[in-house]
Formats: sequence, C-alpha cells, structure tokens
Amino acid sequence: MEVTSPQVFGGVSVAVIAAAALFTLSSKSGNSKRPPSLPNWPLIGHLPYFAKHLFNGTFYVYLRQVQLKLGHITTNNLVGKIEYHVSDPDTCKRIATSPEFVRTDFLLRPNQDVFGFALFGMENGPLWKKHRKAIVSGMGPQFVRKAYTVTVELMDDMIRMFNAHIDSSPSKSYELNIREYLSLITLDVITRVAFSHDMNCLQTYDDDRRLRKEESASGNGNLRKNIDEVSRVGVTRLLIPSFLWWFFKVTKRHIAPQNKFFDDMIMGFLGPRRKAVEEGTDGEEGINDLLTVLLGRGDDGEMLFSDKEIRDECLAIMFAGHDTTSNTITNVFLQLCKNPHALAAMRTEIDDLTSPNDETCPAFNDLTKFVYVDYVIKETQRTMPIIMGIDREVAADEIEVLGYKFKKGDYFMANNRAILLDPEIWGPDSEEFKPERWINHQVVDGTFYPFSAGPHACPGMKMALMEAKVVLIQLVRFFDFELVDGQKLELVDGVVNHLPEGLKLRVTKRGSEKSREWVTAV
Repeated sequence: MEVTSPQVFGGVSVAVIAAAALFTLSSKSGNSKRPPSLPNWPLIGHLPYFAKHLFNGTFYVYLRQVQLKLGHITTNNLVGKIEYHVSDPDTCKRIATSPEFVRTDFLLRPNQDVFGFALFGMENGPLWKKHRKAIVSGMGPQFVRKAYTVTVELMDDMIRMFNAHIDSSPSKSYELNIREYLSLITLDVITRVAFSHDMNCLQTYDDDRRLRKEESASGNGNLRKNIDEVSRVGVTRLLIPSFLWWFFKVTKRHIAPQNKFFDDMIMGFLGPRRKAVEEGTDGEEGINDLLTVLLGRGDDGEMLFSDKEIRDECLAIMFAGHDTTSNTITNVFLQLCKNPHALAAMRTEIDDLTSPNDETCPAFNDLTKFVYVDYVIKETQRTMPIIMGIDREVAADEIEVLGYKFKKGDYFMANNRAILLDPEIWGPDSEEFKPERWINHQVVDGTFYPFSAGPHACPGMKMALMEAKVVLIQLVRFFDFELVDGQKLELVDGVVNHLPEGLKLRVTKRGSEKSREWVTAV
C-alpha cells in the first residue's frame, strides 16, 4: 500500500471522520521544526493514511512503511496527537534506558476500566516503584524453577492428549489450533506458580473438545477470544480520540463482557486468599507465591495494595505472563512449518541432546545446551515481533535527537518492527527467517529488545524463555506438524500483536523411519 494515498474504509468516507473531528482541537508540540512527516490533513492529521490499517489491525505495518519512506525519525499525527517514531539503534537504546525519557501512563490512561493498576503500563514514580519491587521480589530464581516443574508436568499432559487424539483418529492425525493449547498451558503455569491456583484450563478445554468435537463454549474456551478483544480495545483506544470510540466499538459498554469474564476468573482465587489473610489462616497453608507478596502488609500493619490494585495486577500478570509467551511460541511453530530447514536443524540438536529411550524433559540446568532452539526463538522474535515498540515521553526540559530539538512531554516510540527488519542492521536478507544468523552474532545495543530494556525490562523474561524451550523441545521430539490451508497468517494489532485466528496445524506422531526420510529430503 502507498502510505501517501488516503483510504476509504468500511463504506464510510474519511470525510465523515473529519466532520466528527471538528469537535476536537489538535494538540500542539513545542517543536517548530519537526522530523519528516506525511502531508497533514486539517484537524485529523494522518488518519486518512492509517485508517484502513487501523480497521484491518495492521497499524504496525503502516508505521514501518512510514519509517521506510521517510527515514529513521518521523512525525506521526494521530488525530491531533503528535508522536515521533524512531528506528535508529543509538536513539532506541537512549529512549529505553536514559533518564532523559520517562514512561507515562499513556497505556493505562484510556484503559482505566481494564488495567487501572498494571505494572506494565504504570508511569515512573513512587507507585510504580512499589509495584515493581513487589513483582520482582515474587519472581526470583525459585519462581522460575517452580515454573519449570509445572511446565514439564503440563507438557506431559499435553503430549498424552495429542497422542490420544491421534490414536482415535482414522487418519492418525489431529487438527488443532496450537495457540489455544499454548494459551491454556501458559495460563495454567502462571496461575499455579504466581497464585497457587490450579485453573485446570488445559484439561478442561481438552475434555470439552472431546465431548463437543468443536471449540469449547465454556469459560476456558472463550479465554482466547476475550484476551484478543481486550488487546484490540486497548490499542485502538490509544490511537484514536475518545469521541470515536463508539464508531470503533471500544467503549466501556463494548468491553463490559470481557471485564466481567476476567473479574469472575480472578475473584475465583483472589477472594478465598484475601479472606484467609484477613482471618489469619493463610500462614497455616504455607503458601509462598507472588500473590502472598501482593497481599502482604507494611510495617504499619496496613495492606500494601488495595483490592483494585491486586485485581489489576493479577490480570496484568496473567496477560503479560502468558499472552506474550503463547503468541511467541505460536509464531515459532509458524516459522518452523514455513522453513523446514530450520525445523530439521532444530530437531537434529534435540535428538542429539536427548535419549530416544527416555521421554522425560531435559533437566532444568540442561536447557542451556539447546543453543539452536535459542536461535529459533530469537529469530522468531526478530521477524515476527509481538510488541510494536517502546513508548516514552521526554523528561528533560529540552533535548536534541538526531538533529532535532524536543521539549518535555514530547512523545517518542522506538519502532520495534522497523529496526528488527532493517537491512542496514541485519543485512539484505533481513526479512528472511534464518536462525543461523545468530551464530556468533553480537547484538548491537538498541536493535533487539523483545522483553523491553532499562528499568522497565520484563521481570518474567527468564520464565518465558524457559517455558518456550520446554514446550518446543518436547513437542518437536515427538510430533510432526503441518500447516492447515486457508489461514490468515499476518499478525494483527494488540497489546500483543498476534495471529487473528491462532494457528491451525495438523499433528501426527513422529515415526523414526518417517522422520529420517523427511530430514533427508529437506
């Protein structure tokens, strides 16, 4: 698409939106000389250029197109909100780590009804430090080791499920949406480890599929749809003014069913634990998890966090602790199916490091030996980034960035996709999936930050990488995977960019003779 061409979408001309925009005023920046920009429309800025992408859920594509067209720093006018997007490595590092930039509550501000108090969206300050300290203290080394044990147990269950489905099928294959299973297993991990609560999502979902022979209509079956809808609403609200929310179906009324769904889910474990704390009976259970930290008391005997803070933080942990991981692993399977050479190399490493007579998962300390698996994960994070970028505001009174001057409050984003696919950094084959590029690769600062960077780096990074490795090693050891035709395989916008319908695969048992023939062929 040519970004210089205004769009007409959904049968509604941009002129309709322009008329509505007359009720608002454009925000102003103190920067009289701005970086390159597409031509501005009165009042509505660049809406005619990105409206179609917004409706299609591919705003991240639009941002990269603008960066390719205009250079490493660009000005974007989002219906009066001025943003500066950057894909220069040194500047991206500066945005993420320098005290010249600060994170505000830009994400939470329009989403108070969903994530009022969530660490991943809090602005810098005392409240953020308080939440950050609690989360980090509850996610130490023991947290990761406990998560490893739970992940291995759940993977054993998943493998048994897959085998049972395959054995009962006349075709000796099982067609599934792998993201559904990955979402549920990672949610089970985070709730068991962080909250000591077994939601039993994986088993419930699989049992229901067996009975219905269709996608579950139960609570767990709707989990993925509710997560994706909350994600869509959250991002859309960021990109358009509130007077357009009804038009895009992102009002408080539209999101009410999702809020109730997650309220009921969280109160299922938070309510009993809160009651136990209040009655002084929680100590008898010997529970020591992240929820214990959130339910703790200060030196004055008062609760550290309000019910609203704990509810929102639990929801944020569930999202951040499983949605990013499940979508990343889903993307890995897509890349492996599209690139059989990478799957063959990865499988060779796994076979070399595991015993065919021992189906147990490799020990926790042995996971570091699977270096090619690491390369596959990193290359997937590079070619299919699930986070649009790192957003910050200028904290200093005045700074200079790439030859332009900016003032306090000016809004920046380190454009993740633009820098991860930049041929100047990754070479002329930057858009190709090549795990081998990571062999002896020295990451340039500011070019690869899948878990963010600086003071806001993800505290669950080690857990997420461990989960991904365990899942991939165990599934690739025992099964073959094939893409089902007719799928939408382009990521769509969200708090986490994701495949809109998940990823449908046809799974068969891996036979040693068949596998040798297949590996030889590729």
